[in-house]
Amino acid sequence: MNVLQSWPARRKSRALALMYLYSREMNETSSVQDVDSIAELCNIHEKRIVQRALELIQKVQGNRNKYSELLQKLARRWKTERISPVTRNIIFLGFVELLEEHEDVSMVINEAVELAKTYAEGDAYRFVHGILDQAQDFIKRSIV
Repeated sequence: MNVLQSWPARRKSRALALMYLYSREMNETSSVQDVDSIAELCNIHEKRIVQRALELIQKVQGNRNKYSELLQKLARRWKTERISPVTRNIIFLGFVELLEEHEDVSMVINEAVELAKTYAEGDAYRFVHGILDQAQDFIKRSIV
């Protein structure tokens, strides 16, 4: 069974957005229409899930430079190029929900960790947790 089928709608949207952002990073000729193709491959047919994924994708793409700079500040000993595209995009999706949508911090971190456990390498979920936790501190101090 496809793990996505048991997930709540918002997590499916995040996963769909992640898959698109990853494919876009690997192949810059990808287009927004590819989101529909990815949804079809994942057996996701709910329009609201695809629409939410598109919203997340647009926000990540529109703020990529800002998010890269923030990630570089937070990942002090890491060059952002060394962070895998999957892990980086999970963090960027978390930044969208924290910085642009002002979602509950615990929920954002938990959802990002679940995505990382499913799609990222090894213990990347710990790195994701640490970065988003630090981002929360930046927000509280109004540095971002």
